[in-house]
Amino acid sequence: MSFLTHFAELEDGRTDINVKYELLDVVFLTLVAVLAGAEGWQDIERFGDAKLEWLRRYRRFASGIPRRHTVARIIGALRPEGLLKGFVSWVNEVRAGRGRSQLAIDGKTLRRSHHGEKTTALHLLSAMAVDSGLVVYQTPSLGKKNEIKTVQQLLEVLDVSGTCVSLDAMHCQTETCEGNAGEVGGLCYPGKSQSGPVIPGNSGLFFTRPGGMSRRQLHRGGLRTWTKDTVVWSNVLTFAWR
Repeated sequence: MSFLTHFAELEDGRTDINVKYELLDVVFLTLVAVLAGAEGWQDIERFGDAKLEWLRRYRRFASGIPRRHTVARIIGALRPEGLLKGFVSWVNEVRAGRGRSQLAIDGKTLRRSHHGEKTTALHLLSAMAVDSGLVVYQTPSLGKKNEIKTVQQLLEVLDVSGTCVSLDAMHCQTETCEGNAGEVGGLCYPGKSQSGPVIPGNSGLFFTRPGGMSRRQLHRGGLRTWTKDTVVWSNVLTFAWR
């Protein structure tokens, strides 16, 4: 499938009488220009003028390259949800071509992104294809406590069929597993010995119980002191799968 095929369903709000430049021409120009380092509308126009012959290998560009103000108006009128859907579809296709073995999902709070109260800091949830290192999706979450619902929504957006998805132990929720049990290849949760029974569905729980070769390290930083225990397993027997 062509890269641009994923954006074929973008809604063009222009009336037919005023259409001079095809929508996919402008979208393609903008995307490849940004990937090439363009930082503004003027850069995009300059890139198009310089690379018109190359661009026409993939699109017609019958009316040439639009002026920067035209590019800005056309792109600005698009719905962000449509562009996001196209990107997600394209990334999923790339990931599918690489085997889709494992997808790691985790959330992090961006340092110094708060305004006033620290609770307003931006908390981003990311999904990364482990084998390729490709971040296939990012979405904001209303803090660490709201990650569970955000992950459930993310699993519905991404194509996770036949994929092993690894999550934090906090996502060991019946709704998360049952809602995707028919599609996902497996959900792996690193948990603790008191995590409880295995939840139903295609899910696995890794219990961290004492055993094997271990090492304890003491860490000090700022006003905090903490210990980190490292355990090397020679044979994992505490993995449960259903």
